[in-house]
Amino acid sequence: MRIGYIVAAVAAFVVLVLGGIAVFLASVDLERYRALAEEALTAAAGRSVTIGGDIGIAFSLRPAIMARDVHLANTHWGQAPKLVRIGEATVQFRLLPLMRGDLVIDSIAIE
Repeated sequence: MRIGYIVAAVAAFVVLVLGGIAVFLASVDLERYRALAEEALTAAAGRSVTIGGDIGIAFSLRPAIMARDVHLANTHWGQAPKLVRIGEATVQFRLLPLMRGDLVIDSIAIE
């Protein structure tokens, strides 16, 4: 009987923690981070990156950040102003390492 209470308490704790994480992620305004994301992507790509569309989060044990209408600028000698236009980019990452401060990316999907 006592083991049943312990299992129920642990399960309730896990549900509360996951629920708290979901509420936190739902309350984050990703638009505040648009400029920061564009700067980081520009530095990584060596070219100007702009996110023209929505930014959102898909909730699961492996959450994902989605960005729509992403543009990568062409080189200065290129003919077209944009090298590529991405309709939607999705980056799926692991939640537990992120809570420790480590970003572990599982997948990147580009449409």
